[in-house]
Amino acid sequence: MAQPPQLVRVCAPELVSDGLASSHHTYLVELTGDGVICGSARRRFSDFDAIAKLLAARYAGMVLPPLPPKANPLQQRAEGFRQARMRGLALWAERVARVPTLLLDVLTAAF
Repeated sequence: MAQPPQLVRVCAPELVSDGLASSHHTYLVELTGDGVICGSARRRFSDFDAIAKLLAARYAGMVLPPLPPKANPLQQRAEGFRQARMRGLALWAERVARVPTLLLDVLTAAF
């Protein structure tokens, strides 16, 4: 059985540091169509959180997929944390992409 085409992929976690004590991870978000990458951008968890809140406000009453939970600094150091978060963000993005109203929204397109 053939795999359905992948529309959204979240991959390649990368640690970004400001050179001081602050750092965060970003993830590569790729939009594909017909097996070709149509667009990509690096996003951090707070970007996903912001778009999820904006979509929830815009589509009050619509059941939206949940994001993976926000983690504290100790959890972020745990083995496998980045991979689990990346899978959770990918699942969220795939679920949003399956809803035509959300996929075609200007907020989602800008993301």
